[in-house]
Amino acid sequence: PRVLCSHRLTATWMYKYDDEMQAGINIHADEAAVNLNIWLTPDEALSAADSAEGGLVVYTEKPPASWTGAQRNHGGDNEAARRRLLEESGFRNVTVPY
Repeated sequence: PRVLCSHRLTATWMYKYDDEMQAGINIHADEAAVNLNIWLTPDEALSAADSAEGGLVVYTEKPPASWTGAQRNHGGDNEAARRRLLEESGFRNVTVPY
């Protein structure tokens, strides 16, 4: 597709969540020139709170170049470091609403 321009598609993945059992994906950094997120959610499944507050939060702070893929993306030991990084930036973000 044209959205990729000259970039090759190198990875795809999907997640399925039950909002009564799971809270979603932890803070992580996708290393990508192009990142596409699609929600398959019926409108009637969204509450007023989801519409007002939900969506995709994209933080503008980048992880240090020295961090490995595991440090950028896996919960575990580095979750606190990712949170500190965002806190130091004032949690600057762009939120894409539902």
